Amino acid sequence: MLHHLSVRDFALIDRLELSFDAGMAVFTGETGAGKSILLQALGVLTGERAKGDVIRKGEKDAEVAGQFVLDGRSLARVGRLLDEHGLPAADDGVLLVRRVLSQAGRHKQFINGSMATVAQLKEIVGPLVDFTGQHAAQALMRPGAQLNLLDGYGGLLDDRADVAAAFDVAKALHDEKQRLLDAENNKAARADYLRFQLEEIDDVAPESDEMTPLEQERERLMNVASIQQGVAECSHVLVDDDAAALTQLQRAARALEHAARNDDGLGPLVERLNEAVALVDDVSIDISRYQGGLEENPARLQEVDDRLDALRNLCRKHGPELDDVIAQRDAMAEELDAIDHAEERLQQLDDELEQARSTLEHKALALSARRREAAEALAQAAQAELQDLSMKHAQLDVALRALPSGHTALVASVDDDEVGLSRTGCDRVELMLAANAGEGHAPLTKAASGGELSRVLLALKRCLLQKDPAPISVFDEVDAGVGGAVGEVIGEKLAAIAHGRQVLCVTHLGQIASQATTHFKVEKATTDNRTVSSIAVLDDDARVQEVARMLGGKVITDTTVEHAQEMLRRAAAVESAA
Repeated sequence: MLHHLSVRDFALIDRLELSFDAGMAVFTGETGAGKSILLQALGVLTGERAKGDVIRKGEKDAEVAGQFVLDGRSLARVGRLLDEHGLPAADDGVLLVRRVLSQAGRHKQFINGSMATVAQLKEIVGPLVDFTGQHAAQALMRPGAQLNLLDGYGGLLDDRADVAAAFDVAKALHDEKQRLLDAENNKAARADYLRFQLEEIDDVAPESDEMTPLEQERERLMNVASIQQGVAECSHVLVDDDAAALTQLQRAARALEHAARNDDGLGPLVERLNEAVALVDDVSIDISRYQGGLEENPARLQEVDDRLDALRNLCRKHGPELDDVIAQRDAMAEELDAIDHAEERLQQLDDELEQARSTLEHKALALSARRREAAEALAQAAQAELQDLSMKHAQLDVALRALPSGHTALVASVDDDEVGLSRTGCDRVELMLAANAGEGHAPLTKAASGGELSRVLLALKRCLLQKDPAPISVFDEVDAGVGGAVGEVIGEKLAAIAHGRQVLCVTHLGQIASQATTHFKVEKATTDNRTVSSIAVLDDDARVQEVARMLGGKVITDTTVEHAQEMLRRAAAVESAA
């Protein structure tokens, strides 16, 4: 569970420290007070995308930190991942997570005090928290979301990943075949072009490391006269001059050797001076040899210029560097070889593609069969949940339909009909609802009102949570369009979820707030022209007043207060009985 949350300079939050217990915690307050900001901050801790605009105005960065206390199942998974990524272990089952958001976009993540990546944050911390946001009901309308819901409930995500991998293999082969077929019409012209380009490069035969030595040689050949003058002057000073450096050093060495006969301490200096004599002698010999080979060579200069021009021309066309020219040459040779052997490759591709398509078809149809079993089980489980949510006559169906063959280039044959194959298999999923007795089933998008949609979402979420190992469930204003007795039932359902995991809930309904074990109130105030959101845990008396406000609005009467007290007593009795 989330034990502690610290937030600094995040949106309307200046400084905030919150501690949590097990059970259900609710956050209430006026619209716009900043209730959902706290959940947004928690999302950042799990690796959700962090935008710079959440940093409080005037601040360079924002920080969110959390302390998670892990149960046995979560600890085993997290411990394994921490070890795989070389991160510190979760001592005593405690996971410390911190994220610093920068205006410059260079965000930093820390897990147990060590620097981590966003990907590691998502992999390690993300599965600890299951978010159901304000727009989850609308997202439920999308067919892709409904398919994800079914696969999540049925434990089919690994099977679907296998299908996706098989599809990627088959699609890559299909695309390669299509490219070869499309190239048939212009392959002769393309082959001629490639041969011309390859011949141009091969005539030059560039080597990756030859440009710099050639440029250095050209520089030397162009400046032979200047080099000769410098070398001759050096040779004259070292050995040819009346006071040549080598001669002077030799005289100095002999003089020091004579003095050393009477002082052993001069021995090391004699050695060093003799080394200098030998070094200068070697240099003079090498300079003499260099002079012998140094002459103007216009023919070689022209040869170097021609070679450099040829190399630079290739770089302009295929570069910018010689390594790029060579890589381009290899790529064109490979393409030309593929064109020359296109017919052989097409025959090979037909065999490979049929095998890959057959594998994909087998996996997709097996997944479809498992989906039908899961769809029936999900419909029955959701049906039971809807009964408790005052939709006693509602009928929910999880309908599976085949993808049309025109949906994708890859198809399977099922009962003499062709169905499309995709990365998710061969099925479309659509939730069908008959909200009232005597009505026919219709797509959820058409059959459900706002309040009914919220209840369908909660019913499905309750079913999913039975399969989901996430120890923390977050609900952000999922009570849209409901109230009264239905709101109380939703509160009871959320409280029931909290028996097996921690629940954090933002709500506008007193019926839901009364079910919580911990009640936080969010308020917004303006101080020194700055708006700040604050959050405080409510004691029993303050909680009565807050629930009464939620029930009665601006004017809170004695009757409203009594109603709030009664609601809290009933919720406490239900919790005790559970």
